[in-house]
Amino acid sequence: MECTSDASLRSVVSGIVKKAAQRDARGERWLEWLERDLGSFFRDAGCKVAGVRLVIDAKRRNKTRGFAFVDFEDPASLNLAQKLHNKEAKGLADNDGKLRIEKAHAATDEDRERQQ
Repeated sequence: MECTSDASLRSVVSGIVKKAAQRDARGERWLEWLERDLGSFFRDAGCKVAGVRLVIDAKRRNKTRGFAFVDFEDPASLNLAQKLHNKEAKGLADNDGKLRIEKAHAATDEDRERQQ
């Protein structure tokens, strides 16, 4: 599920399970399943999800880096999502079983220079 371009309605979700992608019996990729279920986690709580994008490890292209960006359709959904911070999410979350949810912040020019 592709994210939108409105970064003001974006959250960063960390604590996601880091697992190599596999295909299930239907041929569906595990990463696609994880994106879909992460979106469902928020929808089940009443959030209007616009898009989900898992961040993949550049060196091992079939494994998540343990976080994702989730875009919401409106500020109320983003606020509701932030209230889910540290909520247990079996099957989605890594070690402690809880997801950490924060509002995403746009990268500044200073951040970009530091990364280069």
